[in-house]
Amino acid sequence: MVRDDVFDALLVRVRAGDETACNELVSQYGPEIRRVVRIRLREPLLRSTIDTTDILQSVLMDFFARVKLGQYEFDSPRDLVRLLMTMARHKLLNHARHARIEKRTAPVGMGETGQWLGQVPDRAESPSAAIVGEELIEKARHLLTEEERVIAEHRRAGRDWNEIANLTGDTPEAARKRLARAIDRVFEILGLRPERE
Repeated sequence: MVRDDVFDALLVRVRAGDETACNELVSQYGPEIRRVVRIRLREPLLRSTIDTTDILQSVLMDFFARVKLGQYEFDSPRDLVRLLMTMARHKLLNHARHARIEKRTAPVGMGETGQWLGQVPDRAESPSAAIVGEELIEKARHLLTEEERVIAEHRRAGRDWNEIANLTGDTPEAARKRLARAIDRVFEILGLRPERE
């Protein structure tokens, strides 16, 4: 398979925390995520509590935090789009599940407006600030063990799993799984629900 050098370079910059690269990735792939979310956002109860921007920001914040910690590897832009679409679908399913549970357990006499009033998202933070989330990344790094941090830094530097395996003495699959489990553990500690891709 022929590698896309421009795409690979963009991902290296994103992993390094380059805000311009993050914004570039959002401008390239954000509209496709919005389109998919809009198509799937049919349920009236769900539409009244969340919009495409909420889902997009949630997906991107989770994606950027995980990619900066080295979790994902993509062979092509198609792989990236597939992952982002899957993450968006899972976010929508989680919101739908929670909305149905809350509707069933709402106190008697509480109207739909009152039920959801406390859940209106705060839009004060700019999308750029939400995407970069360097404070979140730093907290996550501190919660990793030394071995996990080494793997994450190798991934952030753009090394593939074979190179990391040679440096750490693991197999490529063992190194990948160790980092994935570590990131899920850290996200849970930080109160961020891990999304299953």
